[in-house]
Amino acid sequence: MDTLLLNDDFGSYPTTFPGEFNPERTLFDGSNIIDAPGSFTPAPIYWYNIPVSNPTTGDPEAYPVDQTYVLQSIENNVVRFGSVRKELYSNLLASIDEKIQKLTSKMAYVGTVQKSLEIYDENNNKMIDIATSGIGRLVDADMETTASKLRALQTQQQLAIQSLAIANTAPGNLMQLFQ
Repeated sequence: MDTLLLNDDFGSYPTTFPGEFNPERTLFDGSNIIDAPGSFTPAPIYWYNIPVSNPTTGDPEAYPVDQTYVLQSIENNVVRFGSVRKELYSNLLASIDEKIQKLTSKMAYVGTVQKSLEIYDENNNKMIDIATSGIGRLVDADMETTASKLRALQTQQQLAIQSLAIANTAPGNLMQLFQ
């Protein structure tokens, strides 16, 4: 929520009634209300597409908002409600400046988080390398032990075969003595 910059549902989700706390309020939350000096009616400013329903099908749609729409909305407020044009535009610019400052702050936060994640990734890779080499050493040490045991077993087998060969030749040697 700290880094959510655009809210395409105009802050309406997940609220259930007007005035309920909305954790999805963002920097650009679809629309803003700008103070309109000289009038009791503030000027609504839409920053991007306004969600509407198709009158024929009832399907959700949106119509695009551009700079012209924003300017028409401000001028409409001036004409209909008698707000002071210069002060209304000043308030709009102040609102935009505030959003730019908040955007810069949020993007700095995103950059900090990105850098932190890169550092964590490097540390994790180093730990994986250390664990891999440690496991490799253990496997190598175990393989050396196994190889030594195998060599000892092979030597025992060779000695057993030689002793059997000696034992098999001994009766023949005894027979030669009696001939």
